[in-house]
Amino acid sequence: MQAVVLGELTAVTATVATVRPQAVNTDTGAAITKTAPDQIAVIGRLPDGAVAGMHFRAGALRTTPFVWEIDGTRGSLRITADVSLPASAALAVEGARDQEALSSLELPAGYDRFPALAGTPAHNVAHLYA
Repeated sequence: MQAVVLGELTAVTATVATVRPQAVNTDTGAAITKTAPDQIAVIGRLPDGAVAGMHFRAGALRTTPFVWEIDGTRGSLRITADVSLPASAALAVEGARDQEALSSLELPAGYDRFPALAGTPAHNVAHLYA
């Protein structure tokens, strides 16, 4: 998603870690050993020289699962979702210019090419394929 909107990262540095070595099997309630990292951190430069950083965290209980903040010279965007995979989430978009407070932004009329799918995981996926 970031590459489509802001460009491919260059001069990339990344690290992974397993902070929580166990997880709970939601079917049985039993503790199981995890085999995949639960933290991925990536930082790099964008084509225009700006710095981008991403931190993917699994198992964080009291945070917004997906938060993407883009700050420019005259404004900011904040995109959030209630699930960690934005391709299948209903996204909330807020924006502000200069010193304004963030406020909700609505899609411009005609922007949604698949309004019949709104509110379903297929909604964003359909837009990605289109």
